[in-house]
Amino acid sequence: MSEYKKGIQSDKYFQERLIETINFQQSIEYFDHDEEESEDSPYDLLNDLKLIVKKLPLTMNSTDLITINDITKQIKAKYLPDDLVEEIVRTLPQTTNLQTNSLSFELLSHITQSKQKALIVSNLNYMQDLNYEHFSNLPHETAKHISYIVIRLIDVFGENLEIFYNSFFPYFLNYITSNTFYTSNYIGIHLELCNRFVKICSPEELLKFFETFKLYCNRTTNDCLIPSLHGITFCFAQDPDLVYQIKDFIDQIIYLSTRTCIENTIDSQEVRSSAFVIFEFILVQNGIKCESKVYQSIASVIHKYLDPQEKRTCSEAIRLLGYAVSNSCFIRFSNYQEIVETFLSIFNDLSVEDQKSWITTLGNIIYYLPFIFIKSLFMRKEFIELLDDCFVYNNPIIQTRLLIATHNILQSSSEVVEFILNECNYLVDTINSLKESEDSEFIGLVNVVLAIFDKISRS
Repeated sequence: MSEYKKGIQSDKYFQERLIETINFQQSIEYFDHDEEESEDSPYDLLNDLKLIVKKLPLTMNSTDLITINDITKQIKAKYLPDDLVEEIVRTLPQTTNLQTNSLSFELLSHITQSKQKALIVSNLNYMQDLNYEHFSNLPHETAKHISYIVIRLIDVFGENLEIFYNSFFPYFLNYITSNTFYTSNYIGIHLELCNRFVKICSPEELLKFFETFKLYCNRTTNDCLIPSLHGITFCFAQDPDLVYQIKDFIDQIIYLSTRTCIENTIDSQEVRSSAFVIFEFILVQNGIKCESKVYQSIASVIHKYLDPQEKRTCSEAIRLLGYAVSNSCFIRFSNYQEIVETFLSIFNDLSVEDQKSWITTLGNIIYYLPFIFIKSLFMRKEFIELLDDCFVYNNPIIQTRLLIATHNILQSSSEVVEFILNECNYLVDTINSLKESEDSEFIGLVNVVLAIFDKISRS
């Protein structure tokens, strides 16, 4: 039985969900939106650029840098030949003064928009070898370019994370915790970089990140909200005890999970999905008991979005419910009965395809909720009909889960067994048909369930 419980909770472990949510978000500039665009290569501009680069000395001067930057920005990064990128990076000014080098960072931030070009820049170690001691004193725009480049280089080559943690991170942390950081127009990019460093920072540094993410969850723009919500979940992953602090800002997370952006529906979806991942993490932590308000608030969000007219939000609520019913605190502090009844009425009307998508939530409900409530479900003809339909779906994993959950209730209540035998005997036939499986362990489980029916029918 323990394998079933573990399997249910691990279906969409929150790290996978977080990745799903991040991948859905495409509006912020540090994702490769330019690589999907099809546009003819700008041959004239490339030829001009090649001629200039060909004449460069070992280190380009400021005039060359201005010219190269102006031309390069007119060419999509994916069109820049690899050898040309190498030559440009090799001849960039070598300086310890980050501020006087600002144009180099602007140029590299454009080049690294392409993953392939970012890998070339990474291999040449230009950014890795710089001294970042004065990073916190830079103009915000220059700091933005540097953070963007570091994000790109970490993403294309994982070992850069530790390299930049040692060379860049201490000064970056000073910058994001400074009194002037809030005045930057590029906070979102820096918060995204924070998410990279969360994985390897110390407990003290993690706490500083966590406080920063909490602070910028109160901003109104997506470029701050989304990386802040992601960051909170990453911090929870590194130190689950931080979940206890959710009580201090649960109202803001609830607000973000239900907020509607009139101008941009996609914005609402991105922020809501990111907030839902935080809820999911809280719910899978059965060993951590938050205040009752937290679970009651999550319950209200689930109930609000169990609306089949809004398919995407309804799907998110159903997924969240699957986690919620496995959490003992949620069951204790929320009105789960009303939510489950709403879910069942929706589930019964879903298409076969949608039922298959969310059948795991049904399995969790049957397995985790208190016996008295589940017994009341099994004493309803319409619920047995629904269960019968779900057994027919040719998915061995789901069938196994439903069988185990059904076995538990049948073993505990002869009244349920008699009800099924007398009023819904077709369920016995359906379960018997599952013996056609080639899995001997699965067949053994089927026989155990059938034996319960057989025992009661003979008595």
